[in-house]
Amino acid sequence: MSNRIKRLLTISAIVMLVATVGFFSAHAASHSKARANAEAQMQNAKFVGANSCRGCHADAHKGWAATVHGDMIQDAKVAMKAEARAMFEYALNNPAEKIPAGKFTSGWKEAPTYGDLLKYGPHKDSGKEGSISSLDDIKYTVGGKWKQRYVVQTDDGHVFLKWQYYWTTEDGKDNNPRAHTYGETRSYEDRCLACHSTGYDYDLSNKIDRTVASGYQLTDVVADLGVSCEACHGPGSAHIANIMKDREAGLANIINPAKFSNQQQLDACGACHARNNKWHENTYRNDTPKFLIGDNLDELVDIARIEHTPKRFHKDGVGSSHRMEYNDMEQGPKAGMTCTSCHNVHKENTLKMEFSALCASCHGPDHGYDIDKVMPKRAKSSNIPDIRTHTFILDENGYAIGNPDFKSSAKK
Repeated sequence: MSNRIKRLLTISAIVMLVATVGFFSAHAASHSKARANAEAQMQNAKFVGANSCRGCHADAHKGWAATVHGDMIQDAKVAMKAEARAMFEYALNNPAEKIPAGKFTSGWKEAPTYGDLLKYGPHKDSGKEGSISSLDDIKYTVGGKWKQRYVVQTDDGHVFLKWQYYWTTEDGKDNNPRAHTYGETRSYEDRCLACHSTGYDYDLSNKIDRTVASGYQLTDVVADLGVSCEACHGPGSAHIANIMKDREAGLANIINPAKFSNQQQLDACGACHARNNKWHENTYRNDTPKFLIGDNLDELVDIARIEHTPKRFHKDGVGSSHRMEYNDMEQGPKAGMTCTSCHNVHKENTLKMEFSALCASCHGPDHGYDIDKVMPKRAKSSNIPDIRTHTFILDENGYAIGNPDFKSSAKK
């Protein structure tokens, strides 16, 4: 190789390196500036709860209230499924009876007794475990569209019972409800709460007295039980205080996600709709307590990808678990879109319009897409595939697949 060619190759390598560093610096700067803007908008603001928004935003509030976001955490006395309640009542009266194999259960290595459905723990830190003695011991339900989990209060905080409830499958072929083993061993506050609530105060949650005798409640560390307005728009007290006096000041005190970049909007949804392996500040958490729109999600959590978390994916790269819409989308050609390209979180089923019309809005009326081919249900939240694929990568027959070769570096 001549010296001239060597020099050209060296110069090319330097140019590529400078360009790459410049890209990453600009990317990081964009996130830093966006976060700074969000922090400025929220300065001195406090969370006030969704009901404070209803007066001026009645239609948006009504639409949001019809979605599953707001029902993520509910009072168990109101929201517990009737079949689950009946199962609990039977278990309380017949704790020693063995549950017939396959009748109600899945996931257990050995056939449990009905009394096993009443247990929680042992807690990962304290080692405490126990059983409920009454339905009144169950304070909250979590979820309700595909499955339901049950939360009890202990001196470690709130913990899940050892099982979650799956009800009748969508196709009607299996009419037996399922008590599926779950076995969570950490406090709800220390693993999931930031994604199931609004305004979760991480620092307060870690220092507050959580004992039952103290009178502690989940509402002491969150603004709303469920995912409500301020989960996306930030704390609203300053907005409410200023909007009627000075419209511009009022608008400057609330976050509008649409004003952020596509990737920053995706990361905002991905904070809860991206399956991750850990939050970098606390390896036991699977939520993102300190996430603020404008943050780079990749810098805060280890996003699950098939390269290092194959158990969460089908072999073709499509996500196999719930809350993996982000994990799917980043693989495919629609990664430049945002969730709100198709979804409206202020509307009951969250879709802006029905599927064919959505496709037609970009691809024209003759798009020919079939939702069960383009977005088949392949991810499981319960005992059957019930969540649609979001890769938008199609094989030669028009069926959605994933990208098993997708690497974390592909986003950089």
